[in-house]
Parts: sequence; structure tokens; C-alpha cells
Amino acid sequence: RRPVESSFPCLCGLAVECINVVEKAELSTVLARLVTAGCEVLAALLLPLADGEASSFDWIRETLEDLSDQIDFLALEVYCGLGRLESKVLESDELPVVLDPIEDDFGAYWGSIEHRQALQELSAWLMCVLFRALGYASVTASSLMEFVNHDLLCLCSLLRGLFAVRADDSSLPHDTSEIQGVALGALCGLTAPDLAFPRSDGSEGDIHEQ
Repeated sequence: RRPVESSFPCLCGLAVECINVVEKAELSTVLARLVTAGCEVLAALLLPLADGEASSFDWIRETLEDLSDQIDFLALEVYCGLGRLESKVLESDELPVVLDPIEDDFGAYWGSIEHRQALQELSAWLMCVLFRALGYASVTASSLMEFVNHDLLCLCSLLRGLFAVRADDSSLPHDTSEIQGVALGALCGLTAPDLAFPRSDGSEGDIHEQ
């Protein structure tokens, strides 16, 4: 159910408090879920815009502007966190199957697996907020690169987190499959020359320098 417009100020304040956590502590599993809750609130407030409906956008726009630095930092934190956890999760995949619970070492890796899942869900909700703010039809490779300050590794990490989640998971946006489709279309545009060589004016010398 969509929030009524009279609740927008309170909900925007709640979202700000949740997302501000990213500046105060490292994103543990619990804190990642708290920040995810803030992104969920923003995504719900942005839903009418994504559906092309009229809505009072003033509170939401001002909130997004106030959170711009935190969201930039959040994207970087998710990128770093997923990178750190990847090796741990790969180690757990290589563990042999044992019948004796005493010899089973999988429990030592469960915290890392759960942490990665929390960050992947956060990636999905963060991309949802971005896509709804832009409008699904306006999401392009260029706009995504601008969002991550032209850090391709950061963008790929966020998109990998988005693609890793199950579209039918009830804890994710109801239109996750559509969001994934939009992201895939934008991802295909990353091969454009102006994105591959953002500082090039097209001359051969510039390309060789890069």
C-alpha cells in the first residue's frame, strides 16, 4: 500500500535517519538491513513517479538532495563490502561435504554469506531508488556512470548485487524483475565510446594516452 502524502515529511525523516547510519559505522549485516529499510521508504515514496502518476515531490526531492553525499558514500561502501566478502564466500563453496557435524566448517562462513546477502539486497533497493528517481525510461548507461562518479568497478558491483537477488523474494521491490531488465539494458550501453573514453575528444592521441 502506498503512503499518503500527509505522511511524506515523517517518512522522509525516517529514511534520512536510517541512511545516515552509513557515515557513522561500517555496514555490518544488521546496519546494512537498517540502511536498506531507509531505501525501502524512499522507494515507496518514489513509486508514483515511476508509474507516471502525479505526486507531491517536494519533500522527496529535498530529501534526495540532502542525502546525495550519503548515497554516494553508501554506493562505495556496498562496493567495498561485497568485494571483501566475495573471497570468503568462494572459500565456503569449496568446502568438502562431510557427514560428521563436528568436522563441518561451514558455520564459520555463514556470517559472511549472510552479510553478502544483506549487501546484495541493499544494492537492489539502492538501484530501485535511483531508477525510480530518474524514471525507468530515463535510466541509461550514462546516468548510471554519473551516479557512481564514473567508477566502473563500483557500478558493476552494485549491478551484480542487483542481479544476484531473486526477483520473487518478498523482501525486495515488487517490480524487481522490471528493475533488473532496465539495468541490463543500461549495462549494454556501457560499450559506448564516450563512456569507454570519457576524456577523449575522438583524436587518436587521446585514445593512446588512455
